[in-house]
Amino acid sequence: MTYVKISPNSTVHNDGGWSPTPLHSKINDGVESTYITSTVANGTSVVGFGTYTITGSQRIGRIRIVAQTFSSPSRNLRFRVGNYASGSWHTWSTITAGTLATDNGPWLTTAPSGSEWSQSAVDNIEIGFQGDVSSGNTARIVNLELELDIRDAPTVVATGPALGLTPSAVALTPAPELRLPERRALPGSSSPLERSPTSPQ
Repeated sequence: MTYVKISPNSTVHNDGGWSPTPLHSKINDGVESTYITSTVANGTSVVGFGTYTITGSQRIGRIRIVAQTFSSPSRNLRFRVGNYASGSWHTWSTITAGTLATDNGPWLTTAPSGSEWSQSAVDNIEIGFQGDVSSGNTARIVNLELELDIRDAPTVVATGPALGLTPSAVALTPAPELRLPERRALPGSSSPLERSPTSPQ
């Protein structure tokens, strides 16, 4: 298996008060000094992702969110995988932001529709996120990625019957019974093939 990470490449929607914009450009560079923060409670913003092309011999086993966050005091941030235009989403996953750290969301083994992850599903994948905003909130999203677990499809090898001779049943015919001619007693003998001694003439 191979693990691949893809980064956001577009800002799809922003009603969460997250800034600065464009959001995706601040959370796809892996730099701690660039980040986004929100001032609107529970507003949802969405970023789109570049795709990953799978070959005919591969499939996507599962996908998860990888988020680097920071907050002081600690605050909850919610993330979900899906597509804004279709309205099809996985349920929210909560990450508690505190000291600067990278957290992994749960592995998602199916697309939001419940079907296996396909090339089309990956092409249209997006992440929505919300901030639990309150007075003095400093929650930040520093970096955001999707991690794909790429697996090679099993190779099916067709095998034929082994070369060689297959023993077949051979019916053995019993040999004919050998019958010896019946022995007969000679004249003057008491048993077959026995002669009584006679005096020489």
